[in-house]
Amino acid sequence: MGTRANLLAGGGTLYLAPTGTALPELNDLDSGIASPASPWSATGFRMAPLDIEYDPKIDEIFVEEHLAAIKGVLTQEAATLSTALAERDKTAMSQAISAITSSTVSAATDQTGQSKWSVGDGTLNEVSLLFVGKSPAGYSRVIYVPVALANGKVKDSYGKKHTGVPVAWMALADPSQTEGKRLFQVYDISAVPTA
Repeated sequence: MGTRANLLAGGGTLYLAPTGTALPELNDLDSGIASPASPWSATGFRMAPLDIEYDPKIDEIFVEEHLAAIKGVLTQEAATLSTALAERDKTAMSQAISAITSSTVSAATDQTGQSKWSVGDGTLNEVSLLFVGKSPAGYSRVIYVPVALANGKVKDSYGKKHTGVPVAWMALADPSQTEGKRLFQVYDISAVPTA
């Protein structure tokens, strides 16, 4: 029999921080709701849900005595997180394009104020990702990606319909994490501290 509380729907907030930023403290959340502090920065409004896709590659081992594989060996794995950012500004573009160069020019005499970005032969910018949504218990579900790289095809449309900026990040293995936690980690807060 199923459990209704496990039917999760609803929004959440996606945060980015410089690569290597640690997971926020989860053990002393009196409210059970995670609210990350600096250097975590919310991405802003999203036009699409956050999708997480895990793609393992498994080599099958066959022996002469059986027609089916008798063992599987994990040889590669990948994880991708994707969404569409609603706001189409320099910040959103910087989050969607890992090899972007951006800057701001202040208005002055004979100088317009400008927010500008450019792409071409740039350096890839790795980030850490954090998503805070709702757990089955009604507290926070926290998804932490220690190292990610924006790698999706970015399309910026100009027309009558607002489309947002599609963005995808590939999770990179973080050797500083323990085995089994190197791509991403999910934490469901199920109760608040007792004391």
